[in-house]
Amino acid sequence: MEEKVKSLTFEYEWSSDDDFGLLYVRVINGFTRLQSDFWVQWQDIVEFGQSLDQPKMHFSKVEENWGQTLETGEHQVIIKILFEQINEQGHIDLTIELRDKYDPKKFGGTCFRVPLSSIANFCDEIRLMMDKKSRTASLYCL
Repeated sequence: MEEKVKSLTFEYEWSSDDDFGLLYVRVINGFTRLQSDFWVQWQDIVEFGQSLDQPKMHFSKVEENWGQTLETGEHQVIIKILFEQINEQGHIDLTIELRDKYDPKKFGGTCFRVPLSSIANFCDEIRLMMDKKSRTASLYCL
């Protein structure tokens, strides 16, 4: 049985006003496949990429949540991405939770380890995506 690729992929579809866009998030972890999308301001994606660009051995926790406020006033997270602090081996644990924005009962999550070199590449790909030089940014994991 062959091992499946483990990855997190962003795709950003700009809106006509260039303020908000639709962020598509796809995750593959072995046989687990998750995807969701949500309207996100472009500045949030840029800031998220910048927050990942940290000194190698002093990488600290980065968490981002995008969601909506329900009629009840409760905030519902649609996309949650959490990079933990670096471990002794130089890897970072990544946790992802995705929910369907129309049917909140449909949700899933997964986690995997990420080498620091992959995070640096992901930062570069996010930068290119937000500069409209690429449609996607992908992070490949262990």
